[in-house]
Amino acid sequence: MYPTRGTATEGFRDYVGWAPEAEGALVHGTSRYEIEAMRSNPSEATAEKNYDKLNEDQDRLFALGLWSRRYFSATVDQFLGFIEHNYKGLCLLPALADSAVIIDEVHSFDQRMFECLLAFLNNFQVPVLCMTATLPPSRIEQLQAAGLKLYQASEDTELHKIESHPRYCLEPVADANAALEQAIASYRKGDRVLWVVNRVAECQRIAGLLETLFGVDVLTYHSRFRLQDRQTVHKDTVEAFQQTDKPAIAVTTQVCEMSLDLDADMLISEVAPIPSLVQRFGRANRRLARGNNFRARLLTYRAEKDLPYQKEELDAAAEFLAEFGTGDVSQRELAETLQRHATGEPLSDCSARFLESGYFAVRGEFRDIDDFTSPCLLTTDLDKVKALVKAHKPYDGYIVNVPKGYVLIPKDFERPAWLPKYLNLANGNLYSCKRGFLTE
Repeated sequence: MYPTRGTATEGFRDYVGWAPEAEGALVHGTSRYEIEAMRSNPSEATAEKNYDKLNEDQDRLFALGLWSRRYFSATVDQFLGFIEHNYKGLCLLPALADSAVIIDEVHSFDQRMFECLLAFLNNFQVPVLCMTATLPPSRIEQLQAAGLKLYQASEDTELHKIESHPRYCLEPVADANAALEQAIASYRKGDRVLWVVNRVAECQRIAGLLETLFGVDVLTYHSRFRLQDRQTVHKDTVEAFQQTDKPAIAVTTQVCEMSLDLDADMLISEVAPIPSLVQRFGRANRRLARGNNFRARLLTYRAEKDLPYQKEELDAAAEFLAEFGTGDVSQRELAETLQRHATGEPLSDCSARFLESGYFAVRGEFRDIDDFTSPCLLTTDLDKVKALVKAHKPYDGYIVNVPKGYVLIPKDFERPAWLPKYLNLANGNLYSCKRGFLTE
């Protein structure tokens, strides 16, 4: 189980795809679209496999179609959503009861997701492995209280040696302009440069500026792409950073922290919450491809705006970075220092509707609700999507998350009768396949 659709899809491609096609399943909100997209670009694990039967199973009565599968890659909502009376999660309980469960990237769970995870661990006897490279002490303690044991690699293992190797050199800079000068010099020297910011608009601004200065395409990756374009950007970004013999540059938001397997020579980041920073740093010098003596440069600066984070989180992160100052650092040193500086959070009461609602149960929320964006179709895509709807084919590739202030209201654009109720409309003239949905 993974926190996002993108990570679940990559998990299917890398792991579950090796299972016989009749036994493996990708389970999330756009899985059918992702499976069909894999046909044009299959991995070694999924090549020459036909997943039509999987699509048929998922189109039938949901539970029965998946009970016979043995290996799943899914978003955590699909299975553990039962704890808040999610219909799909309830239907999949027989499969869950017969499973061993691996839950990846648990550091990224919001407060509500983490509470649901604790409720599951405290009340159900299913073998569970939770995985993360970074976790605040308060969460470690709560997971241990729920019955998990902390695994730490002993000093004589290869994992401990890799974690302890100084992969990075920290270099604080004053602001984005100072980072810009360093990015230009590093790229022109032939390095792979990854720039991570906290807001989509800033991501788009910096990418456009770099493109103007370099006269070359600058990759942009964030959450406001149509799914079909996001797949393309994902693939192009990963491929660009796999090559060590030519320069590459990409500007991303927080999406790089989990779903991108990148290996940068220089990483520039706005200050973010400490676990996020450590995850971002992990995208640099990932495989020691330039030798044990090479250090990836990590440039950090405080953004002009704190959003989408809280000031207290960023102040703690600034203190965390100040403790290191300038110089070499290993992944293990980052993780150990995180333990001292991470901000606390309220202890969970492990509440869950499945356990407490009784006869009059209603569905709750598995995640903290984000009211900032809304799933939309672009006005320029309506004819294409209408044809897909009539043909009973998936149209997930055309959906984009748009800030609510940019959703078209009925007086601006007439809503087609065939448009599903959960989708809104957005102005297609504000969309770029290369930059995503533009608000500035």
